[in-house]
Amino acid sequence: MHDPRFEIPAQGWKLHVSARPGTLAETLDRVLPVLFGTACDFKVARSAAVLADLNSGDGDAGAVGKAVTVYPAPDEAAALGHALAEALAGMAGPRIVSDRRVRRDAPVYYRYAPFLPQYKVDENGDFSLVVVGPDGETLPGAAGNEYTCPPWASDPFRP
Repeated sequence: MHDPRFEIPAQGWKLHVSARPGTLAETLDRVLPVLFGTACDFKVARSAAVLADLNSGDGDAGAVGKAVTVYPAPDEAAALGHALAEALAGMAGPRIVSDRRVRRDAPVYYRYAPFLPQYKVDENGDFSLVVVGPDGETLPGAAGNEYTCPPWASDPFRP
């Protein structure tokens, strides 16, 4: 969903809401009012069946749990993450291994990541997704097996 009030930056603090197929409808009932009240872009799993495929890990282990992906404005990421966590307090979902959890009692996660495709070509001609630092330094941008934060990015959830 693209919000015309929002100009998506190339990268930033991406939020993920985790859910299981059986809780997708309730999860969306809780998060959509929060998202529609904020200038941001987001995408959702099309159906419980699609979420079941994502959660299986068969296609991409990095997609497990990602029922909703949110692209907030840089200065809104923490507030929106906390608002989503408040809306989802008490719910559970699969752990998103590449991300850090906003708070223990809600399935809301975050990591610094590309919002728009940014690639680096290596010496073999292979493309890899990257985030770009203020000095032009590139770091891997694809979701990995653990949470990482670029050295130039200040974690807005851990002041």
